[in-house]
Amino acid sequence: MIEWYDFLLKSSIVLLVFYAVYWFLLRKGTHFKHNRIYLLVGLLFSLILPFLSFQLPDTSQTKIMITLDSIDIGAVSTAVAEQDKGISFVEILQIIYFSIAAILLLRLLLQFYLLLKLYRQSERETVGGIKVFITDKQNAVFSFFKFVFANTNARNSDDFNAVLQHEHVHIVQKHSVDIVLAELLTIVLWFNPFAWLYKKSIKENHEFLADEGVLGNGYSADRYQKLLFEQSTGLHLSLANSFNQSLTFKRLNMMKKIKSNKWLNLKVIISVPVIVAMVVFISCSKELANIAPETNKPENEQFKKTMALSAKDTILFITEKMPEFPGGELGLRKYIAQNVKYPQEARINGIEGKVYVRFVVTKTGIIDHVTLARGVDSILDSEAIRVISTLPQWKPAETADGEKVNVWYTVPINFALQGSTKSDTHISPDKNTVEGVNVVSFPPKEKSESQTFFIVEKMPKFPGDEKGLKTFLATNLHYPDNARTNNIEGKVYVRYKVTSKGTVENVTIARGTNQELNEEAMRVVKMTSGKWTPGEQRGTKVDVWYTVPIEFKLK
Repeated sequence: MIEWYDFLLKSSIVLLVFYAVYWFLLRKGTHFKHNRIYLLVGLLFSLILPFLSFQLPDTSQTKIMITLDSIDIGAVSTAVAEQDKGISFVEILQIIYFSIAAILLLRLLLQFYLLLKLYRQSERETVGGIKVFITDKQNAVFSFFKFVFANTNARNSDDFNAVLQHEHVHIVQKHSVDIVLAELLTIVLWFNPFAWLYKKSIKENHEFLADEGVLGNGYSADRYQKLLFEQSTGLHLSLANSFNQSLTFKRLNMMKKIKSNKWLNLKVIISVPVIVAMVVFISCSKELANIAPETNKPENEQFKKTMALSAKDTILFITEKMPEFPGGELGLRKYIAQNVKYPQEARINGIEGKVYVRFVVTKTGIIDHVTLARGVDSILDSEAIRVISTLPQWKPAETADGEKVNVWYTVPINFALQGSTKSDTHISPDKNTVEGVNVVSFPPKEKSESQTFFIVEKMPKFPGDEKGLKTFLATNLHYPDNARTNNIEGKVYVRYKVTSKGTVENVTIARGTNQELNEEAMRVVKMTSGKWTPGEQRGTKVDVWYTVPIEFKLK
């Protein structure tokens, strides 16, 4: 899911581009209907586009990077106690942002309430098929959706028909929808001055449209301009389309303008490449296949290379039979988790994050071209590269013809400090293996007999190993009748502790689907209690966390 600050940045960029195009190319034209559509599209794009993500096709070569689920490396941070004493700068900004947004939202709701109150207190009559609410507010003439509000003096004036025609244009063209959206925009992007200017431009264009509609019906331009001056004061609600908007001179100027030449629509066409470029910039996702190696070398080890590959060797991104680590993906995850060491300096300074390491599994099965795809800090980057460089020989990849080939591979290693919100077990929704391995490194003084490990030197073992566990679960699992009847399927991740006595405790749902499927998955996992060989760390039996995915699928 997109981060809130990432959304705000992208949304602000989109809005800025749309507003700049409007200001320099469209603002002075008289194609008001076109301008309204443009402004509305820009508003919606600024709120929706940051959530969209796509990847441009690459016609040169299919670059599908083989990526392992992230391996979480945990450690107890000496900085945790200090972190708990206060909040970070980012958290302060977050509090400020949402506090002001909440105030503006309350302001918007208050305006809805004031309109409702005015609606209830006003006398009603129908004029020319339009519902008019007569108020006692001084010079108040405005519309909101299908209702027109007018004070007694305005209602009794000789020019009320012109005023009513003006508000009727707002009603027919549903300008209130645009205004509500613009209000929401300023709530979300309250810190961005262009959001407020954008709302002002939308309202301004509404008045141009309404004035155009009145004059188009044959009303005298001179008399209408005089009426605008007379009505230039009174009640203003930001939610309403007011006849007496404080845009009098601009509106008079627009009335005097000669209609823009149709060829000026080319301005919109000129703006298309700019907008398309912006869409590509905002929405194209950076998949791992397109991540260029970083130029910042962690301790001169950004790129480790052996003599296994020459410049002429071809390196594929995917092939029919992919390279395989001894023990499969789970074996690779265990190897990395057991051999990586959380750097002491990073632990002391509270440094954490996810490091992506890219490497080549050669046709002979050895590791080559170990490089940093995306890093966090040179200390963590160096450790990630170090442990990947020690990987033992793989079973090489093969083509459909059985030819052994070189293949790129990427491993994300997540360094997370205990006590941080980032240290939760990671579960990827796209894999079907035991996931979210955490390696916990405790300083000697932090050790205690009651601690529960995530991975140890000798992991808990079920009779028959992983295959035996799968067989036991499949044999004892009962598909709930109600779920079967309603065709409910899904994968349930069950998290539990294998104690030093071989029993199962603290059985919980790490990620579930349906309540009945969740309960059945927990029930069958609890049946394994007492059947496990406990895990061991330095010759001592210890408690170890374990996560198993159970997939419910109807045939």
